[in-house]
Amino acid sequence: RLSINTSSIICGQETKLAAAALVGVRCAMACEKWAVSFAPALQTQDTSDQRCRSAGTMVAVPAHIASAAPWPFNREDLSPAGAPGRLTGRWLQTLGGLLVMSVYFRDSAGWCDINTALANQIADITALVPGLWIVAGDWNMEPESLEQGMRLNGVKGAVIKPAAGTCRNG
Repeated sequence: RLSINTSSIICGQETKLAAAALVGVRCAMACEKWAVSFAPALQTQDTSDQRCRSAGTMVAVPAHIASAAPWPFNREDLSPAGAPGRLTGRWLQTLGGLLVMSVYFRDSAGWCDINTALANQIADITALVPGLWIVAGDWNMEPESLEQGMRLNGVKGAVIKPAAGTCRNG
């Protein structure tokens, strides 16, 4: 249950929640006193998850923190046209304004067209934000490659990584 979670902000990637499911999930989260933004998962032909869905991102904030769809975009799904369901955000009325985004980069693809489009979108968004911003993500690449690629794509920020490696397949 989210009500026992002590986190102030929760960012999720690969939620696999289709647009039709978001109304119920949003309602359940509101009952637990969370405000949430989503980029819905997209339908695919891949049946490995038995639901034919891929991607989906979310940002959840406790309802006592004033928040809304990201300013100045006034929409939750910030995904670029070529990468649906992979970028969402929530604008928090704290610290003079804080944009929190959640991104899901394409797996095992390095700096492919989709990941480059996401980095460009993040650069465009953060350039317009008058306050602070944070992007949490499942980047699906090494931190060094991420940092170099984000700089090349115009994102002005720092990559903060864990001291030890994260989950690896294989």
